[in-house]
Amino acid sequence: QLMRIMGIHRPSGGLRWIQVNALPRHDRDGRVSGVVTSFLDVTDQREAEHLLAHLAVHDPLTGLLNRRGFDEALSRQLAHARRYGTGGSVLVLDLDGFKAVNDTFGHDAGDALLRDVADLLRTNTRATDVVARLGGDEFAVLLPEGDGAAAEGAARSIASTLATQPPVGGTRALRLEISIGAAMIDGSEDATAVLSRADREMYRAKRERRDRHDHDVP
Repeated sequence: QLMRIMGIHRPSGGLRWIQVNALPRHDRDGRVSGVVTSFLDVTDQREAEHLLAHLAVHDPLTGLLNRRGFDEALSRQLAHARRYGTGGSVLVLDLDGFKAVNDTFGHDAGDALLRDVADLLRTNTRATDVVARLGGDEFAVLLPEGDGAAAEGAARSIASTLATQPPVGGTRALRLEISIGAAMIDGSEDATAVLSRADREMYRAKRERRDRHDHDVP
């Protein structure tokens, strides 16, 4: 039996997926005397599989890649770096004071804020960059090109944008601070190690900001 799935263009646009099954018929001597062909519309099944595959690597709240999707993208970039000697960097970003937003304005406002931050990251990164929500109020950006200066410039640009164009967070303009850590890519580590380095740098930046605030309080 032979089976093949074919895409057929609809007159109204899009595709219908048809599974074609071909079963040979044999005569008394065992020779093929014909073929029985059947057709099955599997469009709904293919679309459901595509949706499940999409949900497996995307965050349903923001539409960004999730941790799994980002790990896969970073692993591909690391393999490219090992093979071709290229670099790049990873930024890990954490919203300072996000818990207070949820506690003060409610989780709906918190969710709206996360969506707004995701939109700001999309519009302030390059088409070749990869943006993800790792979980909670933590985001990440993969910069497949550039050196440490480029990573620092991207981090400054993102922080400046959040400061000058604060996310709306539903119906309230909420001014946030953000802590950003960066890690360079050279292909010598796996995705977990690179993210761990960027995460440590992010927490170091968060501690330094907290220490400055404590020092400024009279």
